[in-house]
Amino acid sequence: MTGALYRLGGFAARRARWVVLGWLVFTVAVVLLANAAGRPTSDDTTIPGSDSTRATELLEARLPGQANGSVPIVLRATKGKLTDDRDALEQTVKALQANRYVNRAADPQFANGDTLGFIPVFLTAGPGDLQADEAQEILDAAAPAAKAGIDVSAGGYLGTVLSQPSTRLSEIVGIVAAMIVLVFALGTVAAMLLPITTAVIGVVSGLAFVGVLGTAIVVPSIAPTLAVMLGLGVGVDYALFIVSRYRQLLDEGRAVGEAVARAVATSGGAVLFAGGTVVISLLALYFGGIPQVRQLGYSAAIAVVVVIAAALTLLPAGLALLGKRIDALKVHGAQASGAWARWAGMIGRHPVSSAAAGMLVLLVLAIPVLEIRLGPPDNGLMPTSTTSRQAYDTLREGFGEGANGPLLVAVDVRPANDPGLTKLGQALASTDGVVQVSPPSANDAGTAAAFSVVPATAPSAEATQDLVNRLRDDVIPKALAGTELTAYVGGTTAANIDLADTIARKLPLVIAIIVGLSFVLLTLAFRTVVISALAAVMNLLAVAAAYGVLVAIFQKGWGVGAIGLAHSAPIVSFVPLMMFAILFGLSTDYTVFLLTRIAEELERHGDHRKAIVDGLARAASVIVAAASIMVLVFASFILSGNPTVKQFGVGLAVAVAVDAVIVCLVLPGLMLVVGKACWWLPGPVERRLPQLGIEGDAYFSRRDATV
Repeated sequence: MTGALYRLGGFAARRARWVVLGWLVFTVAVVLLANAAGRPTSDDTTIPGSDSTRATELLEARLPGQANGSVPIVLRATKGKLTDDRDALEQTVKALQANRYVNRAADPQFANGDTLGFIPVFLTAGPGDLQADEAQEILDAAAPAAKAGIDVSAGGYLGTVLSQPSTRLSEIVGIVAAMIVLVFALGTVAAMLLPITTAVIGVVSGLAFVGVLGTAIVVPSIAPTLAVMLGLGVGVDYALFIVSRYRQLLDEGRAVGEAVARAVATSGGAVLFAGGTVVISLLALYFGGIPQVRQLGYSAAIAVVVVIAAALTLLPAGLALLGKRIDALKVHGAQASGAWARWAGMIGRHPVSSAAAGMLVLLVLAIPVLEIRLGPPDNGLMPTSTTSRQAYDTLREGFGEGANGPLLVAVDVRPANDPGLTKLGQALASTDGVVQVSPPSANDAGTAAAFSVVPATAPSAEATQDLVNRLRDDVIPKALAGTELTAYVGGTTAANIDLADTIARKLPLVIAIIVGLSFVLLTLAFRTVVISALAAVMNLLAVAAAYGVLVAIFQKGWGVGAIGLAHSAPIVSFVPLMMFAILFGLSTDYTVFLLTRIAEELERHGDHRKAIVDGLARAASVIVAAASIMVLVFASFILSGNPTVKQFGVGLAVAVAVDAVIVCLVLPGLMLVVGKACWWLPGPVERRLPQLGIEGDAYFSRRDATV
């Protein structure tokens, strides 16, 4: 692989202008294609074999008009009563009924002295199929009410599609923060510009590429935001590694073209290895068997692949064009390598206390994870400027919090018109935690029916999750005992609860797969099972600490106001799973970079302790700079109005910071404590294990010897 990367770097250096032009043409073309395609997204919460999916399948087959439940067009009178404008309301219902994406619009329901209300609307498209332009057209059909001075908003999954807060501010803040860190890490403005430019072009083209693929594959609505977060973070990090090596090679007297080629072959090898680990970790989410998580995994992986390609081709071309001018516009006092040498020396003198102190901090941070609760996104935490939040607040005020997430009970009625249907309705209505049950809607054949059940509590509340479980496990089986009826609890709220339950069951399996893959890759790279095991355990501890902080802030509400939220909420079900895949991949970056420097020192003089101390002194500044960039990029997304994005921002930022502590404190301390045994590899394994030099030292030793 080193030889191939060396040739790739050399080609990029020799044909630099053509490579840059090719990237610009590709980026413009793919952006235009993505915009023309509309960058479609879809939120598929179906879980094969789950109760909610069975409910949807039953209704799609026999009662399609009820299959997706209803979404509310929410009304608030700005003066007088809603009933004072009956003509406007009737015209609104007719306009909604005539809309091509609407199956049926029911009569309005009123509350608070007829000042609040909503129109139940049954759509042709479900939560996983409705597109933003279609959703806007449906909301626009409520224009008669809006023209009459009534505040109109959209709830349910219709409102969710229409309420995607912009992340532009987060992106700008993240890029500016990365630029500042890079200036101080690299010492020159010129050197800073290349990683930023490469990362931005990689992210823009990767995001557009995912948008184009959205016409053929399912891309979740949060996937583009996740791709931006991940793409900016890894894009700048990977470019930083290569630029740092390029400048080192220039200092050694290499010509520009040769320095570019060698930087790609060496640090580029580490980038390819680390980036490949991120991609593999994301693709390993496939084994969870959860459609939405799979879709998030491969969407993010595609974006990372494009960013890696930019780092290995566009960046070298930029380096070649810039040449030795990369040291232009120096910032005096920006670099301070002496501090890291002193840090490494301190760990070398006190390895036990260093490792113990770091692990103690991680364990304390991880304690809250024992109380983690997964749940659905909470629209009650969306910005008040969004239509989903406006609808949520109005429904809560007029009809109770549960009106924001009604349950849909689908009934397979065999034989037709079985009287057990009445008994089921009565049982549902008398259940604690249920405030309203609609009359059953049945198909013409009388073989299927649906009840709308309004809980007393919010969709994200633990009491709502308990209610769904109680209905499934107790209320419905008892009510249908002695009949041939079968009933399933579905709807968006129940689907989100099923998603959370399934993820909680699958999380250990996915963790085991990703940890196993990481162990194998590190063993192949560094030919030691001890360090691979230490790194795997430390990475697990880092993720647990990040989960703990996430639980403390969002679930327990400790300081939740500081990040712009009004109250606590459960951890969104797919956040921990995605975090684990991303972080276990990212943590390999820093581990590989440190171990490569240590291995180089060990090869040079053979002194284990000195190799760790000197390797850490060389690697720490780059690792801390890279981690600081990623922390700031991820943390900038806390500014997003989307509470799910905030959870990703907090969790990823904390985890990267913790991982930097592990790599720069705990792991070197443990390696010193273990001693030379940390390089142990069983004999039979060593004889069969292929030689995998990540940065190609052996390749260049042979090559230089023949020159």
